[in-house]
Amino acid sequence: MTTSPEWAPLSGTALALVRDTGDRLAEYQYGDERHHPFLTGLRPYGYPAVLEACAPFDHPWHLGLWFSWKRLDRTIYWEDRLGYGGDGPAGRTVVRETEVAAGSVRQRIGWVSAEEGLQLDEVRTITATAHAEERAWSLDWEHEFFAPRPVTIRATPFPENRWGGYGGLSFRPARSMADGERIDTADGEGDAGHGEPSRWASYAGHVDGDPAADPRDPSHPGVVIFDHPANPGYPSPKYLWSAADGFGFIAAAPAMRGPLALERGQRIRFRFRTTVFDRLPSAEAVDALAPDAGHEHPSQIREGER
Repeated sequence: MTTSPEWAPLSGTALALVRDTGDRLAEYQYGDERHHPFLTGLRPYGYPAVLEACAPFDHPWHLGLWFSWKRLDRTIYWEDRLGYGGDGPAGRTVVRETEVAAGSVRQRIGWVSAEEGLQLDEVRTITATAHAEERAWSLDWEHEFFAPRPVTIRATPFPENRWGGYGGLSFRPARSMADGERIDTADGEGDAGHGEPSRWASYAGHVDGDPAADPRDPSHPGVVIFDHPANPGYPSPKYLWSAADGFGFIAAAPAMRGPLALERGQRIRFRFRTTVFDRLPSAEAVDALAPDAGHEHPSQIREGER
């Protein structure tokens, strides 16, 4: 029986995700150097290759594997500096509390506008699980957002802007993965499914760093983003971008096709799963690791004070 990975402290604002062998699978950074908490150093279960690009030169606000809305009302949260992302004040997520218990991290996070103050209060839980028989590991993400006053979650309009609609749980793959790139969805559309709802989306490609790789048959790992069946609007639109258009990118983007409006005192809850495979996964292997549709989860928008 394989023990699930555990979070170990790296510093006061960073954790390492470590498997039972002592090998590191990822690092979770949540200090104030960046606008959002993020995961970097994502590694497959079987070898030390790194799968993500973090703060790449073309979009330095792309933080490997991370969650960010594009806008709350006029405030821009996605881009981390003025002059990018459109007009509006700047916002950032502020981690107020962090609790770590073996395989889970629980945080209270404020979404704070430079002009408007606190716009959303979030409780986020990230839980790690190993799937040794599939040579994979997962993170289950739970986000509960509470609106202390009315607020609207928005994205850059899509489809009038083909590149618009971004915002949600996102993965920016390493540039090496452009070689052998494969984008899949549960509906088998590849990146032609950009903006369409699907239960999951995956990105796979070749990576550097596998000491056992055969140049004629190189390593071909992948990352999958799942929606939980109880999410509002399930399944969410998937943002799918090929390296042929500049860089690879996938995301679950709940506000891609329309805004999400919250009244004062309302909450909305989302769940996602990200799974890292050490080889190109089949659709059957992906489906087998989808979140449990039978698990109760009160994810609809609802009223009530905290």
